[in-house]
Amino acid sequence: MTRSKIKIFKSYLLLLGGSLIPLFLFISFFYQFNISQNIEKMKSEKKMILNLIKKDIEREFVDYIDDVRFLSETPQLRSLLYRRSNLKENQDYLKSYLKIKSKYFAGYVRNNRNHVVIEEYHNNGYIKFPEQFLTKNPKKITFSKLGKYKNNFIVNITAPIYGENDAPLGTISLYGKQGWIDGILEKYRSINLIADGDFYWLSLDNNNKIDEFQKTEILKQGNFLPINSNSGSVLSKDVLFTFDTIDFKELFPQLDFSENTESTWRLIVKVPETEIIAMKKHFLDGYRLLSLFIFFFLSIIIWVILKETNKRKFYENKLESQNQKLIENNRTKDKFISILAHDLKSPFTGITGIFNILTRKYDFYDETKKKKLIYSINDSIQGINALLINLLEWSKIQRGHVIPSPIKVKINDLTGSAYQVLKLNLESKNIKFSNNISDKHFIWADKNMIDAVFRNILSNAIKFTPNSGKIELYSERKDKFILIYIKDNGVGMNLDIQSKLFKLDQHLTTLGTENEKGTGLGLIITKEFIHLNRGSLEVDSIKDQGTTFIIKLPAYREI
Repeated sequence: MTRSKIKIFKSYLLLLGGSLIPLFLFISFFYQFNISQNIEKMKSEKKMILNLIKKDIEREFVDYIDDVRFLSETPQLRSLLYRRSNLKENQDYLKSYLKIKSKYFAGYVRNNRNHVVIEEYHNNGYIKFPEQFLTKNPKKITFSKLGKYKNNFIVNITAPIYGENDAPLGTISLYGKQGWIDGILEKYRSINLIADGDFYWLSLDNNNKIDEFQKTEILKQGNFLPINSNSGSVLSKDVLFTFDTIDFKELFPQLDFSENTESTWRLIVKVPETEIIAMKKHFLDGYRLLSLFIFFFLSIIIWVILKETNKRKFYENKLESQNQKLIENNRTKDKFISILAHDLKSPFTGITGIFNILTRKYDFYDETKKKKLIYSINDSIQGINALLINLLEWSKIQRGHVIPSPIKVKINDLTGSAYQVLKLNLESKNIKFSNNISDKHFIWADKNMIDAVFRNILSNAIKFTPNSGKIELYSERKDKFILIYIKDNGVGMNLDIQSKLFKLDQHLTTLGTENEKGTGLGLIITKEFIHLNRGSLEVDSIKDQGTTFIIKLPAYREI
């Protein structure tokens, strides 16, 4: 196999391998999307079923209330409590009613002294109730759950009977079992809307909690049962639970509940784990086949494209890239040498000239003249020192020897430090300095680098701001970054100068408003420092109106 074919084959494998990740993400997305859609469909179906069951339970409960209310208002029972005529007929009335309403197996009529006037038993041979099961005289219709009896909960609903002028005569009590819920569920099981063991109803106490003994094992394992929501759906361990709540007190404000009888019920319909796993497997098998088809199709396409790729073009592009890099490196090197030659020549020429003057005329000058010449030498030496420091920093950056060490930094600490260093420069030009940086703004950056950034930009602002001018600092937060603005009302810049500001091959050394000199490298190094700290630097300037530097740095975030 030739070298070119080997390269094509390697590129083929690389592209094919790279295409597997988006292919996998694509298939995974649509797989999860379909699973989510079907889960939502299941939720919607179970919610509909649960709503139907809930309405049937509420309707059955209304029947309980209507039955006892009807009996409490019948003239037969009132006549019985008044001890009027037709006593036998009135007694038979309750017995006949129990036969018609087969869900009740016992009924009691008591007078206002709580003495039993009539007691009737009907249906399935239920024995007489113990005395503790008998509800005392209530003031309004009362519902009670009395306990278990022959695998069913015994329920009692009692209503007061009033006579003329609302005088209390006694009470009517009906006793039944909550087995009627099974009858409701059987209706839905018969049409395959729910299966055996897929429905639960649990009573809630006043704190909206479910008694531990009421939880089935599957509910205990799921440990979901949200108490802050009245309805919703929960997916737990591949088992979907849809739940709703009936608050009978809210539905029937006129109804009372006895002690230890909960008025709130939680209804739960379950989609079993096997059903959800089967649904997931169905979609997984389908998407596996789709993935294989797309993979083979993609393999053929990539191979055809690579085989048709022009090898010569590849090497030409590579050679062009290398040439551009060499040209850029040579240009940078030439500019570096040019800066050294240009910016070192002027100060050394000045120093040499001053020393020649002092050598020849030292004894002829007074102390004031001598000091002035010495100060000029010092200024030149300081300029050379600043240039060499900037060149050294720039050289380190270009060689990759400068690595930032980010920490939490308060911006006001850095601006305050820069102000102290440049305070005399500000005072000498009578510049008004306003620091409106927020004390709440912190950045994540290398403190020393950003300290140099503020000194450079603030020094540049002082340089180009006239006497009695002003410089203002302020900040704001945008998303994950802090923006720091350094604004002056100095000489400003036109668009041509702005375009050359951060380019080494467009070296600018402009004198300030008081003929202050610079190295021309300060802003270039400043921008490099900001980029190393994952930030950016922008400039907004108008000629003769002023300049605003905008520093964008990552905001510090608490972990």
